[in-house]
Amino acid sequence: MKDNEIFEKICKGDEKALEYLYKKYYRMMTKMVISNSGSEQEAKDIYQEALVVFWQKAVSGKLVLTSKISTYIYSICQNLWRKELDRKRR
Repeated sequence: MKDNEIFEKICKGDEKALEYLYKKYYRMMTKMVISNSGSEQEAKDIYQEALVVFWQKAVSGKLVLTSKISTYIYSICQNLWRKELDRKRR
């Protein structure tokens, strides 16, 4: 499936499209967290949280996708992981 097809399905609330995204980008997203001092469990948690954020924005109609879905989700993961690292340091 192409990004625009997946995005349209997610905007309509199609959970199978979200599951497809989860499986498609799982390795890439979790690798980013693990390679930045995170555990595998933390990586899973961050990725799931990022997908929830993506889902909520897409379903609300407030998300205008100007990049690939993977780029958008990756940036969400990065931001969530940075916040988590900051929280751990305190």
